[in-house]
Amino acid sequence: MTQRALNECGGKELHNADAELNRVYSALLQKLKDDPIATDTLKQAQVAWVAYRDAQMKALHPYREQEGSVSPMCWCLEMANLTVERTEILKEMLNPSEGDVCSYSIEKH
Repeated sequence: MTQRALNECGGKELHNADAELNRVYSALLQKLKDDPIATDTLKQAQVAWVAYRDAQMKALHPYREQEGSVSPMCWCLEMANLTVERTEILKEMLNPSEGDVCSYSIEKH
């Protein structure tokens, strides 16, 4: 594969990861639609996570402009990894493990 093809592949992986994150996030917002407190705190957490993600990427690549032709692929793959991690957390919030008393408690008790 050419570097261009590898960069495109990394971009597709990021696109797919982002689409799944948005799907799960939307489902979680839908689940919480009647609870303004839980909805608001989830939105705040998501904004904070995006800020963390962006800062983490800058920390990983402080000299991105100087990294060469492989940089776009690496950037996309690392962004995809962070996005998949966040999606897994949101999935657990959407469908908490049954019987786990310390599981996410986003619903009113």
